[in-house]
Amino acid sequence: MQDFDTKTFKSETLQFLSGGGEMGALIRAKDWSKTLVGEPSTWPQSLRTTLSIILNSKFPMFLFWGPDLVCFYNDAYRPSLGKDGKHPGILGSRGEDYWKEIWKDIKPIIDRVLSGGEANWNEDMLLPIYRNGKMEDVYWTFSYSPVKDESGTPAGVFVTCAETTEKVLNFNELTESRNQLQFAIDSADLAAWTIDPVTNRFSGNSRLKEWHSLPPGEEFSLEKGFSVVKDEDREPLIKAIEKALLFFGW
Repeated sequence: MQDFDTKTFKSETLQFLSGGGEMGALIRAKDWSKTLVGEPSTWPQSLRTTLSIILNSKFPMFLFWGPDLVCFYNDAYRPSLGKDGKHPGILGSRGEDYWKEIWKDIKPIIDRVLSGGEANWNEDMLLPIYRNGKMEDVYWTFSYSPVKDESGTPAGVFVTCAETTEKVLNFNELTESRNQLQFAIDSADLAAWTIDPVTNRFSGNSRLKEWHSLPPGEEFSLEKGFSVVKDEDREPLIKAIEKALLFFGW
Protein backbone atom coordinates (compact mmCIF):
# COMPACT_ATOMS: atom_id res chain seq x y z
CA MET A 1 0.00 0.00 0.00
CA GLN A 2 1.29 3.48 -0.91
CA ASP A 3 2.20 5.69 2.03
CA PHE A 4 -0.11 8.69 2.57
CA ASP A 5 1.81 11.88 1.79
CA THR A 6 0.15 14.68 3.79
CA LYS A 7 2.38 17.34 2.17
CA THR A 8 1.35 16.27 -1.33
CA PHE A 9 -2.30 16.08 -0.27
CA LYS A 10 -2.22 19.62 1.13
CA SER A 11 -0.50 20.94 -1.99
CA GLU A 12 -3.07 19.34 -4.27
CA THR A 13 -6.10 20.49 -2.27
CA LEU A 14 -4.87 24.09 -2.13
CA GLN A 15 -4.19 24.53 -5.84
CA PHE A 16 -6.89 27.20 -5.94
CA LEU A 17 -4.45 29.46 -4.02
CA SER A 18 -1.64 29.09 -6.55
CA GLY A 19 -0.27 32.22 -8.19
CA GLY A 20 -1.90 35.50 -7.31
CA GLY A 21 1.25 37.56 -6.79
CA GLU A 22 1.76 39.25 -3.42
CA MET A 23 -1.75 38.54 -2.15
CA GLY A 24 -1.58 34.90 -3.19
CA ALA A 25 1.66 34.56 -1.23
CA LEU A 26 0.18 36.32 1.81
CA ILE A 27 -2.87 34.06 1.80
CA ARG A 28 -0.72 30.94 1.54
CA ALA A 29 1.56 32.11 4.36
CA LYS A 30 -1.20 33.23 6.75
CA ASP A 31 -2.13 31.08 9.75
CA TRP A 32 -5.82 30.75 8.98
CA SER A 33 -6.47 28.56 12.01
CA LYS A 34 -6.55 31.77 14.04
CA THR A 35 -9.19 33.38 11.82
CA LEU A 36 -12.97 33.15 11.66
CA VAL A 37 -12.93 31.08 8.43
CA GLY A 38 -10.47 28.40 9.57
CA GLU A 39 -7.92 26.49 7.49
CA PRO A 40 -8.15 26.75 3.68
CA SER A 41 -8.47 22.97 3.40
CA THR A 42 -11.93 23.31 5.02
CA TRP A 43 -13.18 26.14 2.81
CA PRO A 44 -16.23 25.40 0.63
CA GLN A 45 -15.85 25.10 -3.13
CA SER A 46 -17.76 28.35 -3.68
CA LEU A 47 -15.15 30.29 -1.70
CA ARG A 48 -12.29 28.46 -3.42
CA THR A 49 -13.59 29.20 -6.89
CA THR A 50 -14.23 32.87 -6.10
CA LEU A 51 -10.76 33.34 -4.61
CA SER A 52 -9.14 31.67 -7.60
CA ILE A 53 -10.89 34.16 -9.89
CA ILE A 54 -9.94 37.12 -7.69
CA LEU A 55 -6.28 36.20 -7.27
CA ASN A 56 -5.75 35.61 -10.98
CA SER A 57 -7.49 38.75 -12.19
CA LYS A 58 -5.75 41.99 -13.16
CA PHE A 59 -8.87 43.99 -12.27
CA PRO A 60 -9.28 45.27 -8.68
CA MET A 61 -11.44 42.83 -6.73
CA PHE A 62 -12.47 42.42 -3.10
CA LEU A 63 -14.53 39.80 -1.28
CA PHE A 64 -16.62 39.86 1.90
CA TRP A 65 -17.20 36.26 2.95
CA GLY A 66 -19.46 34.56 5.47
CA PRO A 67 -21.57 35.94 8.34
CA ASP A 68 -18.55 37.85 9.66
CA LEU A 69 -17.82 39.36 6.23
CA VAL A 70 -14.18 38.28 6.27
CA CYS A 71 -12.04 40.23 3.79
CA PHE A 72 -10.01 39.03 0.81
CA TYR A 73 -8.56 41.04 -2.11
CA ASN A 74 -6.10 40.80 -4.98
CA ASP A 75 -2.93 42.58 -6.11
CA ALA A 76 -4.86 44.93 -8.39
CA TYR A 77 -6.92 46.17 -5.42
CA ARG A 78 -3.91 46.47 -3.13
CA PRO A 79 -2.76 50.01 -4.29
CA SER A 80 -6.11 51.51 -3.27
CA LEU A 81 -5.33 50.65 0.35
CA GLY A 82 -2.21 52.85 0.21
CA LYS A 83 0.50 52.61 2.85
CA ASP A 84 0.31 52.76 6.64
CA GLY A 85 -3.35 51.82 6.58
CA LYS A 86 -5.36 48.61 6.36
CA HIS A 87 -2.95 46.36 4.47
CA PRO A 88 -2.13 43.60 5.28
CA GLY A 89 -4.08 43.38 8.55
CA ILE A 90 -7.45 43.51 6.80
CA LEU A 91 -6.76 40.19 5.06
CA GLY A 92 -8.80 37.51 6.85
CA SER A 93 -10.35 40.04 9.25
CA ARG A 94 -13.94 41.18 9.78
CA GLY A 95 -14.94 43.94 7.39
CA GLU A 96 -16.52 45.98 10.16
CA ASP A 97 -13.24 46.08 12.07
CA TYR A 98 -11.30 47.64 9.20
CA TRP A 99 -13.91 49.66 7.31
CA LYS A 100 -15.27 51.58 10.29
CA GLU A 101 -15.10 54.95 8.52
CA ILE A 102 -17.43 53.81 5.69
CA TRP A 103 -19.30 50.92 7.32
CA LYS A 104 -22.49 52.96 7.63
CA ASP A 105 -22.34 53.52 3.85
CA ILE A 106 -21.45 50.05 2.59
CA LYS A 107 -23.14 47.77 5.16
CA PRO A 108 -26.66 48.50 3.84
CA ILE A 109 -25.44 47.63 0.33
CA ILE A 110 -23.92 44.38 1.59
CA ASP A 111 -27.10 43.50 3.48
CA ARG A 112 -29.28 44.03 0.39
CA VAL A 113 -27.05 41.79 -1.71
CA LEU A 114 -26.92 39.05 0.93
CA SER A 115 -30.69 39.16 1.41
CA GLY A 116 -31.22 38.22 -2.22
CA GLY A 117 -31.20 41.63 -3.84
CA GLU A 118 -29.72 42.36 -7.24
CA ALA A 119 -26.13 43.36 -7.84
CA ASN A 120 -25.38 46.97 -6.95
CA TRP A 121 -23.67 49.62 -9.12
CA ASN A 122 -22.29 53.00 -8.01
CA GLU A 123 -20.28 55.43 -10.11
CA ASP A 124 -17.77 57.99 -8.78
CA MET A 125 -19.08 57.61 -5.21
CA LEU A 126 -17.17 59.47 -2.50
CA LEU A 127 -16.09 57.09 0.28
CA PRO A 128 -13.32 58.66 2.41
CA ILE A 129 -11.01 55.99 3.82
CA TYR A 130 -8.00 55.82 6.10
CA ARG A 131 -4.80 55.21 4.17
CA ASN A 132 -1.27 56.59 3.93
CA GLY A 133 -1.49 57.42 7.62
CA LYS A 134 -4.51 59.75 7.30
CA MET A 135 -8.10 60.07 6.11
CA GLU A 136 -8.33 60.69 2.38
CA ASP A 137 -11.25 61.55 0.09
CA VAL A 138 -11.46 58.64 -2.33
CA TYR A 139 -13.92 58.20 -5.20
CA TRP A 140 -14.95 54.75 -6.41
CA THR A 141 -16.91 53.15 -9.21
CA PHE A 142 -17.92 49.71 -7.98
CA SER A 143 -20.33 46.80 -8.11
CA TYR A 144 -21.38 44.49 -5.26
CA SER A 145 -22.62 41.06 -6.41
CA PRO A 146 -23.75 37.97 -4.47
CA VAL A 147 -21.61 34.84 -4.25
CA LYS A 148 -23.81 31.81 -3.65
CA ASP A 149 -22.67 28.80 -1.67
CA GLU A 150 -23.33 25.13 -2.42
CA SER A 151 -26.95 25.44 -1.22
CA GLY A 152 -27.66 28.39 -3.51
CA THR A 153 -27.75 30.87 -0.64
CA PRO A 154 -25.79 34.14 -0.86
CA ALA A 155 -22.74 33.60 1.36
CA GLY A 156 -20.47 36.43 0.26
CA VAL A 157 -20.30 39.72 -1.60
CA PHE A 158 -18.03 39.95 -4.62
CA VAL A 159 -16.75 43.49 -5.22
CA THR A 160 -15.33 44.73 -8.50
CA CYS A 161 -14.14 48.30 -8.29
CA ALA A 162 -11.99 51.03 -9.73
CA GLU A 163 -10.72 54.07 -7.90
CA THR A 164 -11.72 57.19 -9.85
CA THR A 165 -10.31 59.84 -7.52
CA GLU A 166 -7.96 61.37 -10.08
CA LYS A 167 -10.66 61.52 -12.75
CA VAL A 168 -13.16 63.19 -10.43
CA LEU A 169 -10.63 65.70 -9.09
CA ASN A 170 -9.52 66.61 -12.63
CA PHE A 171 -13.14 67.09 -13.68
CA ASN A 172 -13.88 69.22 -10.61
CA GLU A 173 -10.79 71.33 -11.28
CA LEU A 174 -11.83 71.87 -14.89
CA THR A 175 -15.36 72.79 -13.81
CA GLU A 176 -14.01 75.24 -11.25
CA SER A 177 -11.75 76.83 -13.87
CA ARG A 178 -14.70 77.22 -16.23
CA ASN A 179 -16.81 78.74 -13.46
CA GLN A 180 -14.05 81.21 -12.60
CA LEU A 181 -13.67 82.17 -16.26
CA GLN A 182 -17.41 82.67 -16.62
CA PHE A 183 -17.48 84.75 -13.44
CA ALA A 184 -14.67 86.94 -14.77
CA ILE A 185 -16.48 87.39 -18.09
CA ASP A 186 -19.77 88.23 -16.41
CA SER A 187 -18.17 90.57 -13.88
CA ALA A 188 -16.31 92.51 -16.57
CA ASP A 189 -19.36 92.52 -18.83
CA LEU A 190 -17.25 91.03 -21.61
CA ALA A 191 -18.36 89.45 -24.84
CA ALA A 192 -17.31 85.82 -25.32
CA TRP A 193 -17.72 83.26 -28.08
CA THR A 194 -16.90 79.64 -28.87
CA ILE A 195 -16.40 77.61 -32.04
CA ASP A 196 -17.18 73.93 -32.49
CA PRO A 197 -14.58 72.70 -35.03
CA VAL A 198 -16.60 69.53 -35.67
CA THR A 199 -19.88 71.18 -36.65
CA ASN A 200 -18.33 74.50 -37.70
CA ARG A 201 -20.90 76.26 -35.54
CA PHE A 202 -20.35 79.55 -33.76
CA SER A 203 -21.96 80.60 -30.47
CA GLY A 204 -21.59 83.58 -28.22
CA ASN A 205 -22.86 84.95 -24.95
CA SER A 206 -25.71 87.44 -24.70
CA ARG A 207 -23.32 90.41 -24.57
CA LEU A 208 -21.65 89.47 -27.86
CA LYS A 209 -24.99 88.92 -29.57
CA GLU A 210 -26.28 92.22 -28.25
CA TRP A 211 -23.25 94.11 -29.50
CA HIS A 212 -23.44 92.65 -32.99
CA SER A 213 -27.22 92.34 -33.36
CA LEU A 214 -27.02 88.57 -33.61
CA PRO A 215 -30.08 86.38 -32.87
CA PRO A 216 -30.24 85.40 -29.17
CA GLY A 217 -30.57 81.84 -27.93
CA GLU A 218 -29.19 80.00 -30.95
CA GLU A 219 -26.00 78.94 -32.70
CA PHE A 220 -25.13 79.97 -36.24
CA SER A 221 -22.54 79.23 -38.88
CA LEU A 222 -18.97 80.40 -38.54
CA GLU A 223 -19.39 82.43 -41.72
CA LYS A 224 -22.27 84.36 -40.17
CA GLY A 225 -20.15 84.95 -37.10
CA PHE A 226 -17.35 86.37 -39.24
CA SER A 227 -19.78 88.59 -41.13
CA VAL A 228 -20.28 90.87 -38.14
CA VAL A 229 -16.53 91.43 -37.69
CA LYS A 230 -14.95 94.53 -39.21
CA ASP A 231 -13.05 93.91 -42.43
CA GLU A 232 -9.68 94.92 -40.95
CA ASP A 233 -10.20 92.58 -37.96
CA ARG A 234 -11.50 89.55 -39.85
CA GLU A 235 -8.22 88.22 -41.25
CA PRO A 236 -6.29 88.42 -37.92
CA LEU A 237 -9.25 86.70 -36.23
CA ILE A 238 -9.27 83.86 -38.77
CA LYS A 239 -5.51 83.35 -38.32
CA ALA A 240 -5.85 83.34 -34.55
CA ILE A 241 -8.58 80.69 -34.74
CA GLU A 242 -6.54 78.57 -37.15
CA LYS A 243 -3.56 78.78 -34.81
CA ALA A 244 -5.66 77.72 -31.83
CA LEU A 245 -7.17 74.78 -33.71
CA LEU A 246 -3.73 73.67 -34.86
CA PHE A 247 -2.48 73.81 -31.27
CA PHE A 248 -5.27 71.49 -30.12
CA GLY A 249 -4.74 69.12 -33.05
CA TRP A 250 -7.68 70.05 -35.24
